[in-house]
Amino acid sequence: MRRQFIRIYAGIAIVLLLSVFGLLAMSKQWVASVRQADFEDKTQALIAMVREELEVVDVDPVAQLLVLNMFSLTHRMPITLEPLFVLPLSSAEKGRLKAGEVVTISIEERLQTYQMAPNGDVIVLGPYLLEEMIRWQDNLIEEGDGEGDGGNFFFQIDVLFFGILVAILLGIGVAIYFLIHPFERRIYALSDAAERFGRGDLSSRSPVGKGQAVADLARSFNGMADRIEGMVDGQRELLRVVSHELRTPLARIFFLLNQLKSDRVSGGEQTDIQRIERSVYELNDLVEELMDFARLDRDISHRTEIDVYAQMRELREMVAELRRDISVDIDSEHLMVWANETHFKRALTNLVTNAVRHARHHIWIKGKKVDEMVHISVEDDGCGIPEHLREKVFEPFYRIDENSNSNSTGLGLAIVKRIVMQNEGQVWVENRTQGGARFTLMFPFVKK
Repeated sequence: MRRQFIRIYAGIAIVLLLSVFGLLAMSKQWVASVRQADFEDKTQALIAMVREELEVVDVDPVAQLLVLNMFSLTHRMPITLEPLFVLPLSSAEKGRLKAGEVVTISIEERLQTYQMAPNGDVIVLGPYLLEEMIRWQDNLIEEGDGEGDGGNFFFQIDVLFFGILVAILLGIGVAIYFLIHPFERRIYALSDAAERFGRGDLSSRSPVGKGQAVADLARSFNGMADRIEGMVDGQRELLRVVSHELRTPLARIFFLLNQLKSDRVSGGEQTDIQRIERSVYELNDLVEELMDFARLDRDISHRTEIDVYAQMRELREMVAELRRDISVDIDSEHLMVWANETHFKRALTNLVTNAVRHARHHIWIKGKKVDEMVHISVEDDGCGIPEHLREKVFEPFYRIDENSNSNSTGLGLAIVKRIVMQNEGQVWVENRTQGGARFTLMFPFVKK
């Protein structure tokens, strides 16, 4: 939202700046044209006054020189009296002079103004630069330090405009902030609700509040969340009911198998009974996993501090019970994580059980702190997992080797992934350089 505020503010500021620069340019051009016209009028008035004074002194050369010097010093402009034939004028311009007009021409970017004097010569004003003469006549340049009493006119205009612009931009910035800030809070609230919903908190909802656009968005999100939560709850309930109902016929089958095992049967029949018993045990394990999978969301909020190293030591004993031909190495600092204790134990147990199933001779269980998270890895020296299957192994009922004689239900890693997501963690798998797989759990670290 802050980026949006900056974009809106920057857009308005750029438009205002361009507008002010354009206005300044047009105002300067207009003022310059007005002042130029005014100077031309003053020039014609000046040359008329010089002509009148020359007419008074008649043909006295000393008096004429005094008049010309007086006006030159007074108006800071060279004023001379020249014969007509020495002037760089065209025939048409000379004709205009003889007709009594005032003629101004440009010579090497400087101006010269001419008018016929009473004695038949030509009064010459210049050469001069128009900009310099305009500034002087406006009394913006004084003799000496080059600064006027009132300061530079255009500089004062620029400062005034930029001062007004800064005040406008500050006002607009404050107004935009107070207009956007309520939307920012509500959008952050909606974003937070969506993030919690994505992490598995299906009860998360966004406050609706007032305001058409954001309120409609929040209502749409809440409606979507209600429908998703309803569908997920329905699926969980169906899974729970089916799993529960399957336990009754399974119990009957176990009872009948025990009766058959106590009866006198032939060797072939005994083998068949053992096969049926193994299948029923697998089915029973699957039902238990399904029920655990359905119960995962019930105690999600019950989190506590868990000693990672203590949990690892218990797992060493479990591995020894499952396979005595496998050695286990534990390498971990004394770390505490923040998670649901039952879920944490289940996730770690599932990973170790999976490693026991695939390991050849060795399992490594390690723990370390990375930033504000604790990384717990379970490694084995088995065959590893192909890269294109590393995401699929966390899907429910997916098994890499469907023809394997393993008693895996295909739910163990799916349960691990759901647990870490509910406890604000992550899980991923990669292959060890020396061979085998490495599963890594990530949980929030608890500072002592």
